[in-house]
Amino acid sequence: MLTIIYSIIWSSLGSALFVFVTLLLYRRMAKKYSKGKAYAECWWLPAWNCFRFVIRNIGSNDTLYSIKYRAYIRNTTDMKSGSSVESYSDHDLNLGERIILRGGEDLPVLCFRIKKKGNKFIFIHTNKFGLKINKYPIAIFNDTIVVEYQLKILRFGFIHFEVTREFTIPSQYQYGGCLIVPIGYFLSEQNQNEHEVGLIFKTAETVSINTS
Repeated sequence: MLTIIYSIIWSSLGSALFVFVTLLLYRRMAKKYSKGKAYAECWWLPAWNCFRFVIRNIGSNDTLYSIKYRAYIRNTTDMKSGSSVESYSDHDLNLGERIILRGGEDLPVLCFRIKKKGNKFIFIHTNKFGLKINKYPIAIFNDTIVVEYQLKILRFGFIHFEVTREFTIPSQYQYGGCLIVPIGYFLSEQNQNEHEVGLIFKTAETVSINTS
C-alpha cells in the first residue's frame, strides 16, 4: 500500500516538475525571441513632412498577424481635494487592425508633426503622407501621447508569440535634475534629413507563448 502511495506522490512530483520546467523554458524562449521583435520606432520623413510612429518589421522575415493598435492623447487632471488620485481623459487619434504584416514592411500606427504657436505646442495629426487630419494644442504638464498595440508572431510553424506593448511620448519628464520637454525635442527634429527619433518610452509590455 505504501509503495503505491509513494509511487503516486513521486509521479505527481515528476509531472509538476515537468510542467514547471516547460513553463520556465517557454518563458525564457518568449523573452529572448521577442526582444526587439515588432518593436516600435518613430521616424521623421522630410519627403512627407511628418513623423511616422511604426511597428517595425522592415528588417525582419517574421510574419506578424492579428495586429490591433490604438493611439491617443491622454490628458491628466492632477489630484485635488476630494480626489486622492489622478484622473485621465483619453482622446483617440487612431484605432485599427491589420490581419497580417509580412516581413520587410512597417506598419504606421500614428503620423504627426509638431508646430509651435507663441508659447504653445500644437500636435498636428496627419496621414502617412503628411496630410492634416486634425490638430490639438498640447498642455506641456498634462498631455501624453500614447501608442499601444498587440500582435502575434508565428515561429517554427507551431509556436505563437503574443506581444503587447505600450509606448508614450510624455509631455515632460525629469532627467538628471533637468526638466525635459519631448514635444519641443520633436519640433527641433523636423529637418531635411530622414532619421529615427529615439525619444519614445516603453511603459508596459507582456509576452506570452502557446502552441495551439
